[in-house]
Amino acid sequence: MGWLSFELPLHEELEVEKAVRQIQQCDDLERLRKIAVESYRAWVTQTDIAAQLIHQLADAEAMLGEAGLIEKPDEQYLQWARELFPDHAPM
Repeated sequence: MGWLSFELPLHEELEVEKAVRQIQQCDDLERLRKIAVESYRAWVTQTDIAAQLIHQLADAEAMLGEAGLIEKPDEQYLQWARELFPDHAPM
């Protein structure tokens, strides 16, 4: 899947590192717990949204392939996308 980038742009990587260093220097346990809870909830939401989007993209690619408008997607890719969000309607 060449269209996905798994690396952050340098400016974002630096912002992440800045935030990480602030967290590492924090001695306030309650604040750290709050950050952890909020981060975990945000991560779960983002993961779910990403899985849904990938599933929908694979679904759209499968439909375009069936219509002969693009080359049919690899079945392994479609299976992977289906497994990301199994509760979604089948492709």
